[in-house]
Amino acid sequence: MDIITALEYLCTCSKDEMERLNKMDDLYKVERNIRHLQRIIKQLEFERDRLIRNIKPEQHLEKESRLYLTIEDVCKEFGITSQTLRNWKKQGVLIPKKIKGTVVYLRHDVEKLGGKCE
Repeated sequence: MDIITALEYLCTCSKDEMERLNKMDDLYKVERNIRHLQRIIKQLEFERDRLIRNIKPEQHLEKESRLYLTIEDVCKEFGITSQTLRNWKKQGVLIPKKIKGTVVYLRHDVEKLGGKCE
């Protein structure tokens, strides 16, 4: 359809037809915005993954060492075995977290069980 034909069509459209065309244009704009947001989300996910790949677990644990304890730290400081920690996990007494594949426990959670971390 050439531009003159399109203009002639628009001039002869009824009010209902114009409303339908406006709705179609609005839908097109919404779809375009959705595609744009999807591209932004993919870029953000890529950047997040890149940053995560560059973090070494030891670096993160060093920065947060006052907050987190590894399995070995908990066992050593409180004189318990790793089996005890596994049992506590199964019972829901002490729930571990994972930071880059390293299992850690919140120091606060361990202290609540009666241990004293310095």
